[in-house]
Parts: sequence; structure tokens; C-alpha cells
Amino acid sequence: MTGRANDLRALLRAFRAGDDTGARRFYALLAPGLTLFARTICRDDALADDCVQGAFLRALRAPFWQVRGVDDPRAWMASLVRSEALTMQRTRRRAAARDAAASNGRLLDDALAPADPALRHAIDRLPDEMREIVILRHLCGLTFDQAATVLDQNRNTLAARHRRALERLRGALAPGADAPDREGIRHAPHA
Repeated sequence: MTGRANDLRALLRAFRAGDDTGARRFYALLAPGLTLFARTICRDDALADDCVQGAFLRALRAPFWQVRGVDDPRAWMASLVRSEALTMQRTRRRAAARDAAASNGRLLDDALAPADPALRHAIDRLPDEMREIVILRHLCGLTFDQAATVLDQNRNTLAARHRRALERLRGALAPGADAPDREGIRHAPHA
């Protein structure tokens, strides 16, 4: 084991023991690089800082046996930062999905109020991923590049999904297409 790794292990122990000087030094040595690493994952400065803070808190709360087994504190802290970053990204995506799901009905009702009820119903029946891109493109006015940023997806994937959604909507709204009754149940047209 190198002298640097031994120094970091000693600082990690000091950090865990509540030694203020050791904790400050441990943080000062690792935080700048860990913050850059978090930014590459999150692509958001504030979120990257939160990830680093969360990783240091996790290091403080880790069980003694786990910390005792750390051979390379720098690599261990980087793995904690990566875990924090991925967790925070998932949390943000889930919150956005919950917000979109909660407001979806109201958004469609408000935005499509003057529109044909058949169109509203057809959009409601689209799978979530197709409905999202249709709403972002046509109701929010976003480009495919902007929608790709919002949804954290590939632009071309979203464009293809949009094409398929429009095909479904055209099919649902075509003359002679199955029409929904008041309960939203589709019935085949009479021949």
C-alpha cells in the first residue's frame, strides 16, 4: 500500500472519529475531484455538490466494519458519489413522472378544452411515453432536442416515438375508426 493511501486511510479514520482537522483535510483532498466526477454524471452543478455532500454523510454513517475494510478511500468515496448521483437522478425522474402523471389529466383537459373530445380521448389512450412526446411537442412547443433533454432520452428515439404516436392518433381519428362511447369503450363500426 502506498504512503498516500495510508495517509488517506488515516484521514478517513480521523474523519469518522470526529477529528475536525482530519475531517477538513480529508474533505479538502477529495471533494474537488469528487465534485467534478459527480458533474459528469449529473450534468448539474448544484446536484453534483449535493451528491458529494451526501457521499460524505454516507461515509460518516457507514458501519464500522465497512469502513475498516476500505483499502482505497479515494475509490470508496468515488463509488459513494456515483451511487448518490444515480440515486438522485432516479429520484428526480420519478418526481417528474409523478408530477406529469398527476397533472396529465388536468393538462389535457385545460389545453384541449376547445378540441374535439375524440382527440382528447385518443391522446389519453396513447401509452405514457408516446403521450409525453406529443404533449411536449404540440402543447408545450418543445423541439425534439429540448424534449430529449427533458426526458433524458435520445432525440431520434423521441422522433420515432412521436411518428408512431401521430400514426396512432390518425388511425383513431380517421373516419370510420372505432369510436369511443361515453364510458370510453371502443366499438367496431357497423359494416
